[in-house]
Amino acid sequence: MLVLENLLGRNFVGIEKEQEFIDIALKRKAELEANFIKFRDKFGDLKMFESLKFG
Repeated sequence: MLVLENLLGRNFVGIEKEQEFIDIALKRKAELEANFIKFRDKFGDLKMFESLKFG
């Protein structure tokens, strides 16, 4: 779910106790940011979500 929220530009909070999983999450976030256009284009449905306004 955090991937989708990131692609949509939403703010989110992740809570994790284990450093191993924190490191994995940070690595995935960095990969996502580096390849944002490629991911967004791969998930065509996100274009619809980008136009929605969230409260």
